[in-house]
Amino acid sequence: MKRPIQLVLIALAVLALGAGAWMWRARKAKPSIKPLSVVRLPAGFEPTAANNTAAPGSVPEGMVWIPGGEFSMGANDPPDMDEVGMKATEDARPIHRVYVDGFFMDKTDVTNAQFEAFVTATNYVTVAERTPKAEDFPGALPENLVAVAQRVGVRKPELIRVKRVDHIPLPGDTLLRRAAHRAGLLGPETLGLTLGYGIFIVSGHDTVRLLSHEFRHVYQYETLGSIDKFLPVYLQQIVDSDEFQKYPPVVLALLPKYGGVVLASDTSAVLVEGTARTMNAIIRFPSKEAALGLYNDPGYQEAKRIRQASTKNVSMVLVEEFKASAAP
Repeated sequence: MKRPIQLVLIALAVLALGAGAWMWRARKAKPSIKPLSVVRLPAGFEPTAANNTAAPGSVPEGMVWIPGGEFSMGANDPPDMDEVGMKATEDARPIHRVYVDGFFMDKTDVTNAQFEAFVTATNYVTVAERTPKAEDFPGALPENLVAVAQRVGVRKPELIRVKRVDHIPLPGDTLLRRAAHRAGLLGPETLGLTLGYGIFIVSGHDTVRLLSHEFRHVYQYETLGSIDKFLPVYLQQIVDSDEFQKYPPVVLALLPKYGGVVLASDTSAVLVEGTARTMNAIIRFPSKEAALGLYNDPGYQEAKRIRQASTKNVSMVLVEEFKASAAP
């Protein structure tokens, strides 16, 4: 295609964007136009024709005159224009001729000096300079919860959005909904759900404890990069949430018999190194024998069966409590 055609097409495209241009309409009759040769036009398109009308008077400072002309605009119905797999939109059909008057256009975008003059004249304040308002960022975390999110490892708490809902939304697909419920991800008792930086919380249950737990999932998404990578890690640890809920009561009932005391129990622990676990617990026993006594207790065997059937990737380790040596 020849260079004059390129200039005309670029000018007409810029006009369509409305980039600081104004039309020259001081004409009584359509100016004469000079047809230009165009090669390999799609079916329905006719050659672009530029007019030779000169600028009406002096060109304003900082602007240039763009001669107008006539061109074909729009698109055919598929499959005529479907060579690259894109379907023409209905509002672009059919192909039609459009005449554009010549117009003046700024040589450049707005300069810093021009913008400064505009601000001085209008006292305009940019968005970046305005004081943020809570209503402008619905769902954003208040400062105290930002600190909670940072404490569990979230790197970008400012991106988190919390939405209070009557119930946690379920997948529309029946099979996905059934799988999510069976895996313990979603169900009638689910109070929170995290998807990337978005968190659904059932209204009335937005406690710091629950939000901290959901923030932990945000951290996991950030660390692993996507929900596709997070779900296998989660699912390989607790494969049946409903069944697993039967396990803690049995253990808690047996602890007093062997002098066991729960020192920590957390589903939102911060992973520093190694493999993440959904559930982490530390129990102190008066002796190694007492710990093994609980593990081998007949009453614990059913609980162990429940745990092994409902979880994977679980470790149990006995360690001696550290005791500092007496000072000499």
